[in-house]
Amino acid sequence: MEIFIKSFGAKLTKSEGMFKIETQNDKQTIPVGIVERIHLHEACMVTTDAVLLALENDIEVVLYNKRGTPKGYFWHGNNFSIAHIRQGQALFSVSSDAHHWIVELLTEKLNNQKCFLNKLSKHPDQLVQIKYEQCEAAMQNAAKSGIPKSKLRSVEARFARFYFAMLSCNLPEPYRFEGRSKRPAKDPFNAALNYAYALLYTKVEAALWRAGLDPYLGIFHANEHRTQALTFDMIEPFRPWADETVFLLFKHHTFTPESFEHTEHGVWLTDAGKNILIPFYTERMHQKIDYRGKRMSRTNHIYSYAQAFASKMKDFYHTHNKNALSYGTTDML
Repeated sequence: MEIFIKSFGAKLTKSEGMFKIETQNDKQTIPVGIVERIHLHEACMVTTDAVLLALENDIEVVLYNKRGTPKGYFWHGNNFSIAHIRQGQALFSVSSDAHHWIVELLTEKLNNQKCFLNKLSKHPDQLVQIKYEQCEAAMQNAAKSGIPKSKLRSVEARFARFYFAMLSCNLPEPYRFEGRSKRPAKDPFNAALNYAYALLYTKVEAALWRAGLDPYLGIFHANEHRTQALTFDMIEPFRPWADETVFLLFKHHTFTPESFEHTEHGVWLTDAGKNILIPFYTERMHQKIDYRGKRMSRTNHIYSYAQAFASKMKDFYHTHNKNALSYGTTDML
């Protein structure tokens, strides 16, 4: 299970080898063995003993600000040797193979978006298929011609505009929206989606760290200061899972007016809204689905994806070194 602590003044401590959570109205103890991750929002308190208990049992602790943006983490520092994985990642990021990988990544995202849109009707939508095939063809042409990343982004953005317009059309009228809007959101749907993406982001980042990858060394997204570019890369195929989670909550009128805060700067998901979104999101992430030839939970699919990429980077490093030695050159990494 994942523990979410959001109440003002809530406290997480250690008690008799278990986690103890205290709020103004309740106290509970939770055995360590059933906890996978702990999420702490601003205005909560945690003791060092509780953090150490989490680390000793390989439980990640995620820290959020008041808007639900992840700002920091605690996790166990002991990891297997990652030098060759990260050296391979650095080499791969500037290789010609990286361009083909980006095309594969974005094509997988487009396919997952298409599959979700087709779920919205009993019969596959011909327009969805046409739009998808147009963008897929553009991606494949890009793979052959080696066009810059900016062109790939424009292809992705073209399908994204169509995709979110289709989602909006399939929502009850009060919840329809005009395109994507990030922080701050311009409407309730995007406010909920931004928070769902933040939850998904932490899961992808944790998978990368566990696999021995460097989340800051991206391949598609720019390597800017303090930006986890690889996390933004790797989250792309999984975004439709968050999209569907939020869509279903609005489709079934699960949110209430108290779920959102409307300000002059935008719309935000409130604690009441988070209390609706988090359990449903967590439940869906633990559901077993067929994906990439395997049947496992969505969470485990993300970890498997990261592990596979780490293995690819390690192999790339060894292949590069082998080729370098055959030409009598020295690998500088």
